Amino acid sequence: MTRELHVDESLIEQIGRRMCLREPNRQALETVAAYVSEHYDFYGRPAPFEGVIASATGVGKTYVMAAAIDYLSQSRGWTDFVIVVPGATIREKTIANFTPGAAKSLTRLLGVKTALITSENYNTPAMANVINDPGVVKVYVLTVQILLKPNEGLARRTHQFTEGLGGKLYGILKAREDLVVLADEHHLYYGPKFSEAVRGLNPKVLLGLTATPHKSTSEDEIIFRYPLAAAIGEKYVKTPVIVGRKDDRKDMQTKLLDGTTLLEYKEDAVAAYRLKQVDAPAVNPVMLVLARDTTEADKIANMLRDPSFKHGHYVDAVIQVDSSVTEKNEPAMWERLSKVENPDSHIRVIVSVRMLKEGWDVKNVYVLLSTQPSLSEVLTEQVLGRGLRLPFGKYTGIQMLDTLEIIAHDKFRTLLDRAGVLSEDFVSYRTRATIKTTDTGDPYLSRDEQETGRGLVEAAGADVGTQPETDGFVQISDLDSRETMGRDTRDVLARPAVTLRPDAPGIELPILRATRVGASFSLRDITDEAPFRELGRRLRVNPDVELRRMTVSAKRVRGVDGVERLQLVRTTAKDRVTTQVAVKLTVEWLREQLLQAMLASPSVSARKDQREIEKLAAQPLLDAFFDGLNGGADELLSAYLDRAIVRLVRLVNDEQHRLSSTAETEQVAIGRSFVPCRQNTRSYESDDVRDSFSRDTAYSGFRKSVMTSDWFDSEPERDVALLLDDDESAKWWLRLQNGDLPINWRRTGDGYNPDFLVSLADGERWIVEVKADNQMTTESVQRKRNAAKKWSNYVNTSPAFSAGPKWHYVLVSESDVRDANGSWAALRGLGGA
Repeated sequence: MTRELHVDESLIEQIGRRMCLREPNRQALETVAAYVSEHYDFYGRPAPFEGVIASATGVGKTYVMAAAIDYLSQSRGWTDFVIVVPGATIREKTIANFTPGAAKSLTRLLGVKTALITSENYNTPAMANVINDPGVVKVYVLTVQILLKPNEGLARRTHQFTEGLGGKLYGILKAREDLVVLADEHHLYYGPKFSEAVRGLNPKVLLGLTATPHKSTSEDEIIFRYPLAAAIGEKYVKTPVIVGRKDDRKDMQTKLLDGTTLLEYKEDAVAAYRLKQVDAPAVNPVMLVLARDTTEADKIANMLRDPSFKHGHYVDAVIQVDSSVTEKNEPAMWERLSKVENPDSHIRVIVSVRMLKEGWDVKNVYVLLSTQPSLSEVLTEQVLGRGLRLPFGKYTGIQMLDTLEIIAHDKFRTLLDRAGVLSEDFVSYRTRATIKTTDTGDPYLSRDEQETGRGLVEAAGADVGTQPETDGFVQISDLDSRETMGRDTRDVLARPAVTLRPDAPGIELPILRATRVGASFSLRDITDEAPFRELGRRLRVNPDVELRRMTVSAKRVRGVDGVERLQLVRTTAKDRVTTQVAVKLTVEWLREQLLQAMLASPSVSARKDQREIEKLAAQPLLDAFFDGLNGGADELLSAYLDRAIVRLVRLVNDEQHRLSSTAETEQVAIGRSFVPCRQNTRSYESDDVRDSFSRDTAYSGFRKSVMTSDWFDSEPERDVALLLDDDESAKWWLRLQNGDLPINWRRTGDGYNPDFLVSLADGERWIVEVKADNQMTTESVQRKRNAAKKWSNYVNTSPAFSAGPKWHYVLVSESDVRDANGSWAALRGLGGA
């Protein structure tokens, strides 16, 4: 048995760029791919493969789940994925993550289309068709309770025969050979019931995801670990700032005043930031107060709501979340809590007792106040994690917006003395898997570990935090310093982010998934239409279209043997008589005869499921042929149809012989919605799109670009952007970045990334590549051109896009851009399109 590891690095790269995966999440995906391949491809072990992803709160475990679904469905063809969640709160969040069109949906970022199945919608004939369709990627979101034994509450439904489904949901899932189970908040599931319910499904892969692994989880089970210390140090979450007072006051009234004061400075910072960053989302900073019991929670809520507290500013801005409120049957509580991130929410303080842990994932918690006297209990990840997420998706460079204030019970001096002890609390290891090779070239899976977090807590004096950007450490500060920082923040300027314009159109891009089918050939593989145009031209000017009058005479000639013989002599008469067609056939009928002859060629696939695709692929070739005929096709082909058919089929066969050695895959087009993701790494910005060109500059102000800013690798590329912006036929354009529209052009699966996507007013889509004059004829450029033309052919003939826009590709040189003189039609013509 040959031991191999199959990890599609190109696909991982595509998914990472398309989903804008943070580096630890991309590494987690790579780790999953490596371990699954080692389990099944290298060792050939039986199902299931089990592993745990331990990733810090706020880094994005949901993105890892979505990326794993995307990768395993594309690389291995698996189509059944069950996401197991511990309760209703996480269930609703996860459903929103996989509901197309939902505000927080991730489906638009996937390279495959998915169908969402829940305990509410599975029992219908329509959904039964989806569940039983092996070609549909299905995402089931189910609570662990649903999967328990049939005599245990809600689980009865999934274990009983249902008419709409035509079977038992649990039994159908159990019978799937490609079932993947993703257990969210894995640390909550230890116990015999979970093991029996989930492992009873016989999954191909069982992957647990958690920020805080259960103490019973062994190190061998954790295949990937990205600890909180690393997340803080690498700025994927807010930097915690532990705030103490220099005096002896530590009563609750003082702490609430301190917390709300810092909260108000955060509000000012957001307002100042959004004045400079006009595309930044509206964020209402909130404070989370964690009380020890319901009695204390009532007391804190009443203090905040008292009209004498901050002049009544918080009378209607507090929500209490604990069992006492729930028992009072306040139905509006959870609805208000779920909307705390909305711009129109009036909530500024949330008072909770052990009810806001897993599943409550908001990004606008900026101040954390716990009544627990032990700081170590506050700094546990489940508590700290409620406020670590970044509301703007990344660090802004403004410290007050990039930090979480933690109001401590200890004096500032005491906190400084404990800095070393606190630092040790954050020491952990990060773990990942990579594929390496031995000296003999054999691949193997390497488990890499690295210590992180030592020295993470930074102790400083009163001047701590005066820099405009945090250093990525847990900081210890005093209240006065934080207030000073809040006042100074108003003067901080932030670089504008690159985002979609508010009026940007929705974009759906095709993704081609290659399936190895051997040395096959399709008319879609023909990327050069010039030979078909030339064939039409030759038929048009060929003297064979005329009848020549011949004269025949005889003369005697003497052979080498000396004997005379009679020899016929043919000569062309000086006057010619052209053919007169008795019945002139229609161009439509003639074209159909040519089409059928092409499809009947032995070079073209005879598979029934390919016939409609080949018909579509033949159309541009026939268009080129008729273009070469240059009019009069009805008269010419009515007389010489047989001759035209013979030559056209011969040309198709010639193309098949030329291309068959490279046509090793059949590509299937699958659609996805597309949201461009940009990280502006340019050093300079200019709001004048005609400013002097520099690769280091991001230009804003284009009228038809879908992005607020764009940058270019060359001046001719920028000139194309200006041309498109001014041309009336262009509706919008997008400067493509790596990973936006990858086109495979080598057998290794390497992605070619074109320069522009253009949408015309007539609905056509054009992919545009700009090259220097001296690069136009290089082998790599020509191979990329052929790959892109073939890509367009496959998309245009795919049933998935039969009703969509037609796609085209054009390669232009810097001279073409200059000679086009601002005209898109001229540029397209100069590029040979």
